[in-house]
Amino acid sequence: MSEIEVNNVKNLLNNVSLISKKYDDLAEITGENFNIFNILGIYSSELNHSTFISNLLNVKGKHGQKDVFLKLFLEEISGYFNDDESIQSDILNSFKTEISNAETEKHIGKLNYENEEGGFIDVLINDGQNNIIIENKIWAGDQPKQLLRYNKQDVNAPIIYLTLYGKEPSPDSRGHLLCNKDFICISYAENIKNWLEKCIKEMANKPIIRETLNQYLNLVKQLTNQSVNNNMKDEIANIILKDIDSFISWKNLLKQQNSVLEKTIKNKIILLLEELQNEYKEKYNDITRCEIKCDGKIYSPLIVIESDSLKKKNLKIVFEFQSKNYNYLIGGYKFIDANNKDYSLASDFKIHFNGIPVKNSSSWPNFFEYWYFMNWTSNLEDLQNLIFGNFKEDLKGKIEVLLDMVK
Repeated sequence: MSEIEVNNVKNLLNNVSLISKKYDDLAEITGENFNIFNILGIYSSELNHSTFISNLLNVKGKHGQKDVFLKLFLEEISGYFNDDESIQSDILNSFKTEISNAETEKHIGKLNYENEEGGFIDVLINDGQNNIIIENKIWAGDQPKQLLRYNKQDVNAPIIYLTLYGKEPSPDSRGHLLCNKDFICISYAENIKNWLEKCIKEMANKPIIRETLNQYLNLVKQLTNQSVNNNMKDEIANIILKDIDSFISWKNLLKQQNSVLEKTIKNKIILLLEELQNEYKEKYNDITRCEIKCDGKIYSPLIVIESDSLKKKNLKIVFEFQSKNYNYLIGGYKFIDANNKDYSLASDFKIHFNGIPVKNSSSWPNFFEYWYFMNWTSNLEDLQNLIFGNFKEDLKGKIEVLLDMVK
């Protein structure tokens, strides 16, 4: 960019900053920033979102509203299956909501990828005769044969694939299954938002439930980049469209997004990890491997640590991205030999990482979602925390807990 273009970008940023501060101050005065779900760290935890949604869809849920929310949900997704006379459509249309029950993390047998069976269903709704399956994906990638396994469990069950923006499952997950025939894709950005707004209207005379739903709706809007005050949006748009110089400045900023991340990784993150690498080698003399890898590929580790103490328990410490482009970062213990599994550290792991959703899988005896630093490209808040927050200290603390647990 020329010097004039750089100055134009600076002026645009300064104007946007002033507008942003004005609305930040207003949000603080009105209490708009106070969100109980964010405070409790539920922001992008799939398990917690599944639990909340499942409770709303459960006629016996704590809300006490019977099947009101479930009926509204089924209305929201009606018509998504291509064939109105298909078995899946018929199940949705005739589902006995008043006697149904919703469960979270429903176990359907031992995981067997080869036979396409087993695993856990995020949300399962059953009316005594038929099932409705919801697979909830916020940042995590698909597991092998995932929708195929659910379909084999109940070939007639409508499968609802829920993501932030309605994307389709991976070819490996869906196999021969067809979208809008065997499963449907819905989104937080549109369907969950619409559903919650309808639920809020129904709860007009029930303030506690209404405001809880409002809080969750605000969280959904944050997740799907719809939370910015509309007046603020208009003001920023007006500045950008004011003249061609402002528009070109905005265009130049958009072009620099990837370079900002690349520069952050190269000039900050790699250096931080190298510092940690040297510190661990000095403090833990039984460490045999401390490898840094940061390439943004799916299932690519950020850092891998092995030691004699870990090896005795067939474990290594891994922080790994479950989605491409530096998204959905998880951390914990991973098996060295997948044929020799020991889950004995599970209870200690939950104690040490209390307040964080702790999970396990066939490869990971214990892992957690890395809140606040989890999605480097798909969530600007997490990128901000990465650049200006305490990433090194936080990561260091978590790794030292993991190392000390196996001493």
